[in-house]
Amino acid sequence: QKRELASMVKMARARGLTTIATGINDRAKLLLLKQIGCEELQGSILSKSLKKSEIPWARIR
Repeated sequence: QKRELASMVKMARARGLTTIATGINDRAKLLLLKQIGCEELQGSILSKSLKKSEIPWARIR
């Protein structure tokens, strides 16, 4: 599974695409995706769900 995921990330990069992983809810998944080079990560381990009005837009680059 790790090899397949790493291949998909590599293929996306070769095509100039950004990789985004969603549904990350535990440390093991977070570390795996970070290790294989996934560029964007989303999930409950990183932040609770927020309403649009609660997003700290000023802190987002």
